[in-house]
Amino acid sequence: MTERPEVASCSAVDPDGVPRAPETLLVQRYDRPAPRYTSYPPVPCWGPVGPHAHAEALDGLTREPAPLGLYVHLPFCGERCWYCGCNVVIAPDRTVADDTIDAIEEEARVVSARLAPRPVASLHLGGGTPNFLAGPQLRRLFAALRGAFEFTAQTRVDVELDPRTLEPETIEVLASLGARRVSFGVQDLDPAVGAAIGRVMDGERVSECIRAARRAGIQGVNLDLMYGLPRQTPESVRRTLRTLLRERPDRFAVYGYAHVPDMRPQQRRLEPHGLPGAAARAELFHVVKETLVDAGYLPVGLDHFVVPSDDMARAVATRTLHRTFQGYTTHAATDLLGLGPSAISRLTLASGDRAGGVAYMQNAPADKVYRRHLAGGRLATERGFVAAPSDVARGCLIEDIMCHMAARVPEGWSGFEGEREALRPFEEDGLVMIEADRLEVTETGRFFVRQVARTFDRHTRPLVDRPEAAA
Repeated sequence: MTERPEVASCSAVDPDGVPRAPETLLVQRYDRPAPRYTSYPPVPCWGPVGPHAHAEALDGLTREPAPLGLYVHLPFCGERCWYCGCNVVIAPDRTVADDTIDAIEEEARVVSARLAPRPVASLHLGGGTPNFLAGPQLRRLFAALRGAFEFTAQTRVDVELDPRTLEPETIEVLASLGARRVSFGVQDLDPAVGAAIGRVMDGERVSECIRAARRAGIQGVNLDLMYGLPRQTPESVRRTLRTLLRERPDRFAVYGYAHVPDMRPQQRRLEPHGLPGAAARAELFHVVKETLVDAGYLPVGLDHFVVPSDDMARAVATRTLHRTFQGYTTHAATDLLGLGPSAISRLTLASGDRAGGVAYMQNAPADKVYRRHLAGGRLATERGFVAAPSDVARGCLIEDIMCHMAARVPEGWSGFEGEREALRPFEEDGLVMIEADRLEVTETGRFFVRQVARTFDRHTRPLVDRPEAAA
C-alpha cells in the first residue's frame, strides 16, 4: 500500500522514527470506551444461557482430531488488589481451593465425555493467583486434566503468577508439570503507585522470580504492566521499565487500567489519589512504547511488546497471531474449553442447523454456585451467545484489525457501506488508510485500534459525538 502522509495535526513520528503520543485533540475525539475484542460479539452483548445449550454446543463440535485449547480459571487470592477487575475469591488459606479443584475435575470429566479424542494444543492457568495453590494441589489438578484430555509432548502450558507470593518450589513443580511460559503480574514498581492500588511490588523480588523461572527451564517469561494508575508519572513509568529491562523478559503486556467502580466497588479506594485523564494516559502509554522500542522490543497488536526472537513476533510476520480471552496468542486451536468459575468456552459448531457458527459459553462466576452445579452433575453455564456465521466472518475481520492492524474487506466495501462512511473521520485524521479492498491502521491510529475495530461491531453502538476538526 502506498504510504499516505499524516495530517499535520497528528505529529505522529519523531525525527528518529518513533511514534509520538497522539495529540490531545485526537484523544478528545476518539478515546471512547470500546471493547477489548477478545471475542465477537463482546461479552456485554451476551445473555442468559443454561447448561443444556452448552451441552448441545459440545455435541455439535467437529469429530475431527483438531487441537483444543484449555483455560482453567483459579479464582483464589490471599488479598484483594484494589484496582482488580478479575473474578476472585479472597481466601485465608489454601485448603479453601480443594473443593473447587474437585469441581474442576468433575467439569473436565463431563466435558471430555462429550468430545471425540482431540489433542490439547495449549493449557493456560489464570486467576486469581494460580500460585495460591500448593504443589500437591497443582499436581492433583494436572492429573485430573491429563486424565480427561489428550496431552502431548507439544502441549504448551502457560501460567499466570504473582511474584509477591511465589515460592521457589512452586516454580519447580510447574516446570515439572510442563509449564514453558509464565506471566508475572507486576503492574508497577513505584512504591507510591503500589500503595495507591494495594499492590506494592519489589523490583528485586521480580528479578529473583524471573531468574528462578529460567533456572527451572521455563522458556518464556512475560511481564504484565498497567498504565493509567493513580500517582503514575512518565518518569515513574520509565524507572519501572528500566528496572525490569535488566532481566530482558521475552514479552511485556501493558494494559490500560479500566476504572469501573460500579462493577468493582473496591476500585473506589483508588479515587482519593487521583486518576490520570485521557491525555495523560496516552502520554504514559507513549512512554512505555518509546522505552521498549528503544530497548529493541517489537510492538504487537494493541498492547504487547516482544523480543524479535519470540514466537509472537514470528506470528505477526506470518499473520498467524490470534486473539482470545487471554489476549494475544500464537496458539491456533479451533476450540477453547474453559473450566472453573467464570471461565469461558469458545466452540466452533460443525454440525446441525447452526453449523459454521460459534458458541460462547460462560460458567457461573460465583465459586459456590459453580461448585453446586457440578456437584449436581450439571455444567455450570450461566451466560453466553451463539454467533451466526455472519458474525463469525465479521469477528475474523475485527481480529485481523486487532492483531495485524490491517484487514481485507469485500471489493468496493460491498455490504460494509455504513462502516466505510463511519471510517471517513479516521481516514481524514490519519488514523487509517483505505483502499478498494483493504484497511490499514497507521502508527498514530494504533493507539485507537479498538475504536477502529468498533466501527465493524454491529452489536454495540457506533462511535459518536466526534467534534469537528475546528473545535
